[in-house]
Amino acid sequence: MSTITVNANKVSRSINVNQPACIEAKNLQEVSELLDEDVLYKLVHNGLKVAFRSIIRTKLESLTDDEPTYSDEEILELDFSDWVPEARTRMSAEEKAMKALGSLDPEQLAAVLAAAKAQENEAA
Repeated sequence: MSTITVNANKVSRSINVNQPACIEAKNLQEVSELLDEDVLYKLVHNGLKVAFRSIIRTKLESLTDDEPTYSDEEILELDFSDWVPEARTRMSAEEKAMKALGSLDPEQLAAVLAAAKAQENEAA
């Protein structure tokens, strides 16, 4: 049985607990055998709302030159009727670093690499 880490940041506590069978399930059929249909629907429905709100929130928070990239009107005019969520994939630390470095202009990249080299030399 796998464990899941639960963090209580407000009180700086963390604990690893055994996962219940419904979290251990490997596919939708296994989950549906363990959960009531109404419970399963509510979990999926709430998850869809969270995922959709995230798309809208990203547009609300997007800035260009410290100004909102999208006006409320532009967001409301977008057609989300065919929206479906996509599975998120987690990037490795190396992938995250490469993505971040790839977004830097050549001068910034050179400065970051020089600083990293200096840190490496200090550690040696």
